[in-house]
Amino acid sequence: MSKLNWSKIEFVWRGVLVGSIVGFVISLFRLGLHYALTFVFWAYEYMNEHPWWIIPWVLLSLVVAGIVIKLVQDEPDIKGSGVHDVEGHLEGVIQLDWFSVLWRKFIGGILAIGSGLALGRQGPAIQIGGMVGLGLHQAIGGNRSQENIMLSAGAGAGLAAIFNTPVSGIMFMIEEVHHKLSTSLILTTFSATVTANYITSYFFGINPVLYFDVLEFFPMHYYGYLIGMGIILAIVGKIHKELAMMIPNWLQKLPIPSYALPVLSYLMIIPVGLFLPMLLAGGSNLIISSGSGDFSVRILLALALARFVLMHASYDTGVPGGGFTPVLALGALLGGAFGTVLINQGYVDEIFLRSFVVYAMGGFLTSFTRASLTAVFLMMELTGSVTHLMPLAVVGLTTYTVSEMLNSESFYRMALLKKINQMPSALVGAIESFEVVVNRNSALDQQATDELDMPTGSQIVKISRHMKEFIPRTSTVLQANDILYIQADSEMIHQTMEYIQQLNSYNVKK
Repeated sequence: MSKLNWSKIEFVWRGVLVGSIVGFVISLFRLGLHYALTFVFWAYEYMNEHPWWIIPWVLLSLVVAGIVIKLVQDEPDIKGSGVHDVEGHLEGVIQLDWFSVLWRKFIGGILAIGSGLALGRQGPAIQIGGMVGLGLHQAIGGNRSQENIMLSAGAGAGLAAIFNTPVSGIMFMIEEVHHKLSTSLILTTFSATVTANYITSYFFGINPVLYFDVLEFFPMHYYGYLIGMGIILAIVGKIHKELAMMIPNWLQKLPIPSYALPVLSYLMIIPVGLFLPMLLAGGSNLIISSGSGDFSVRILLALALARFVLMHASYDTGVPGGGFTPVLALGALLGGAFGTVLINQGYVDEIFLRSFVVYAMGGFLTSFTRASLTAVFLMMELTGSVTHLMPLAVVGLTTYTVSEMLNSESFYRMALLKKINQMPSALVGAIESFEVVVNRNSALDQQATDELDMPTGSQIVKISRHMKEFIPRTSTVLQANDILYIQADSEMIHQTMEYIQQLNSYNVKK
């Protein structure tokens, strides 16, 4: 027993603790959304038969919108998906009040997503899970590095619990949020995602929320079509993200108070629910329908355009809700349209329509998050098959490459930079430098360099210790009075300085 590496075992137990609580919280969240959406779909069906109930429904919608507005006013950090807020807290540029965000995001998410707005549940689940991890850290205690690990484990567990996809949960945190590997991150987050997934599976079953039957093996001589589809997805994804950044600014110019903008979303969704209810909510029904073969190309494209407008009308007003599932739904519609065109022209067999839908979902998610591995693993977990790794990789790599050529950044990174009033379209390539002396008992003191979440385009290039200089390795542990020589792209220098200074002022000892 004395020879055991208890530090690594502690990572596992911390992950199990975080995952257990996140699993129960997200199970309640999923249950609340289930009952809310069941009621909403029933209500719209009832109002089609009894139109006089539309007026009371409008009044009820205004009341719900008022509650959501109040929640957002009291806690602005619950706006949108919350993934970028989790990233901001990890980087030290945003400080989240875990309890305030947790309960308000929980209630606000149910009221917004459960009302039928075109919002996803994955972003809120990630933020809710992250706040559980942050709260547990404050209860247990520890340094800033341990706080980041607990927050990350909770966020990954939130994604795993809401989708029943434990591997995608840890991959998302590594690829989208941290952009690096570390033993503590992997052990804690993977333990949390597996535990959270086990708990939600106990209540809701083992199938993912978006489950597809086993797909046909995709022939290799069709791969050229996947490259073409990946190019289209990257272009549409670029447009989608740019509009998501611009539309809130346009909405600010309307002759109504900015805090009242969610009212527009709630009023706009009513005619949609009455005449085309399949467009409501995250879009799970659309995803399944896209691969059914029941729709023509024109209908699929019309539905895609309608969802595109509805997504922005719902998300860009600042209500609590994510864009993860809506992005998958839009990708499914585009993939369905692309595959239908090829089928109608006789280029591919109709049995592969669902394959194009699934691959397009992965490609469009890659364009949205720039996390290609996460998209591949997510689609593999949704289909329950590893035989589609190659076609998913082809679409994902194509979309990623074209997005890179278009300077199309991750949506969550763009949202974070906009929130902290830094919105570079791309790194400019100009290098700036600064020096920092590590304070004793700060979070930098005794911190391993591979545990730091340095902002994009920045790095510690040299350390001076005891009058000797050396280039740090990934395993280098910083010490008090070390002089750190840091370089960063000029567009990210301010964010990098804030991150380092925040860690350097954090008092580890109580």
